[in-house]
Amino acid sequence: MTLRTRKLAKWGIIPANQQAADEAALLFKDEEIKLYCNRALKLLAKEDDPTRPNNPALNTPDVNVGCIEHDAPSWYKLRVQWNHIAEDDEIVIIRIRIIFSLSYVEDEQLIEYKFRELPFEDADNNIVIEQIGHRTANTYIEARRRWRKSHHK
Repeated sequence: MTLRTRKLAKWGIIPANQQAADEAALLFKDEEIKLYCNRALKLLAKEDDPTRPNNPALNTPDVNVGCIEHDAPSWYKLRVQWNHIAEDDEIVIIRIRIIFSLSYVEDEQLIEYKFRELPFEDADNNIVIEQIGHRTANTYIEARRRWRKSHHK
């Protein structure tokens, strides 16, 4: 058994599965969405604990992190939204939700951190994108379905 310490950790970003990778690829066809989401994800990856970011840029009404405690315990949401001016000069609010978990690699296996568990500083830590897309009425229903599927094998 390896003894690990918990403290400062930096994060890689990976999709949970092919479905999450496909969602990101489809969403990122829009360069503006890709820019905003990648910017937020890169800031999040620099945090010691992405579930509780210290960077003020990740604690605004438009970009912030929250837990999905009841629908998907141990999963979190990264809210990314901004005003977009459409071709007809109408202002449209773009609302993206990135549902993620935190995991580390041990013995070539991806192990999910428990809810609010502090990360290991010497581990191969990852932000695992479980779901990504436009915010809809079904966003968290789908997150709950995916969480149940991945945790009740």
